[in-house]
Amino acid sequence: SAGVGESQRHQVFGFEVPTSCPGVPSDVLIPRNTWKDKASFDTTAGKLANKLKKDGKRPMLVAADIYRPAAVDQLQVLGQQLGVPVFHQAGVQPPELCRLALAAAAHEKANVLIYDTAGRLAIDDALMTELEQIKANVAPQNVLLVVDAMIGQDSVKTAAEFDRRLDLDGFILTKLD
Repeated sequence: SAGVGESQRHQVFGFEVPTSCPGVPSDVLIPRNTWKDKASFDTTAGKLANKLKKDGKRPMLVAADIYRPAAVDQLQVLGQQLGVPVFHQAGVQPPELCRLALAAAAHEKANVLIYDTAGRLAIDDALMTELEQIKANVAPQNVLLVVDAMIGQDSVKTAAEFDRRLDLDGFILTKLD
């Protein structure tokens, strides 16, 4: 057991999620590279939430993709199917929305937050700045980039730019089958 000031770590899909102190949730920021099949990204956030739930955690999804029509609805449906709460407030910009989710986590008794953000290109400075603001607002313990494997070798260049701006902790390639 960890002593005062020490954190325990919990392995999930090859990365470590800190076991937080009571009342302080662990969190995972999931920036995404832009591509057509957004549902696969929702599935990644859902798979992560489902795995954490099966491991005894109390995850909460944060619907911070306010730009794509139906993105919030899709994540809410997924959360309902998994029995995982989904936080969203209409009309609130993603950096503030993610900050508000921290307070909502206590109400929901969630101990892991998964911030699902809008897809973006690494060259879109405004949206990359938004991710930097989200990271500054919530200080997530893990930042995992999700990229479609179909972009091939460009995934290396994309990950390098996201890492430069966000200091990534991990990289998830989808659609490897």
